[in-house]
Amino acid sequence: MFDEYSCGALVYHYINDEIHYLIIKQKNGNYGFPKGHMEENETKVETAKREVLEETGVEIDIFDNHFSVITYEPVFGVLKEVTIFLAKALTNEIKIQEEELFEASWLPFDDARKIITYQKDKNILEILSNKILRVK
Repeated sequence: MFDEYSCGALVYHYINDEIHYLIIKQKNGNYGFPKGHMEENETKVETAKREVLEETGVEIDIFDNHFSVITYEPVFGVLKEVTIFLAKALTNEIKIQEEELFEASWLPFDDARKIITYQKDKNILEILSNKILRVK
């Protein structure tokens, strides 16, 4: 059983026919995907949509059958599960939640891969980006 659950999304959209990904920089300096804790009576998909919108102002369409799950211990004795869905941006203008983030931007794959902090998130980028052509 997990002590914490978070959900978010690898959000993409096209800029000049090239796929770009929504990458955030958290207040702690880490780069990754918009995500956050599930609220009571909320589904994973609802959490992911809410968190992306709250943190970045971007509305998304989630492909709920394309996701990746990671688990880790954020602090000793606490087990956390994070579900990251593949999502297409319905809007692309970014308005960050300044209490949570330093910045957010649209980056092509190689730039996103270089800047993302954690290897598990880099793996998610690779796994889910390969599914984009299947959902196009």
